[in-house]
Amino acid sequence: KDKGKDKGKDKGKDRGGDKGAGKDKGTGKGKSRTGLPSLEDGNGAEDQDAFAREREEKRLEREQTVKAFWDSLPEDRLTPEEQRMRTLLLGNLQGTGRQPVRLSAICQGPDVQSSKAA
Repeated sequence: KDKGKDKGKDKGKDRGGDKGAGKDKGTGKGKSRTGLPSLEDGNGAEDQDAFAREREEKRLEREQTVKAFWDSLPEDRLTPEEQRMRTLLLGNLQGTGRQPVRLSAICQGPDVQSSKAA
């Protein structure tokens, strides 16, 4: 028979039938669908405890980082860089008169851009 007649005709079709239908794909061994360790194996509860401790440690670290940032700011005044930015923004807003202006357009100006980089 003509072997070349149907060549390439089935491109893109799934010839494998229903392989793996209904299976849980991509969760990995010992993991539940949520990515947490599965309780089905013998170490699931211990793994979940370790996961919870690690997540709590990361949360505390983030909180400490945020607190350190806020603590580093002056309490009752703007930094010199912030004061310069304030002056530039207010000057640009006043320079427009009563015409509406977008803050995003002002922020694209070279003076504001150089102040942002500082």
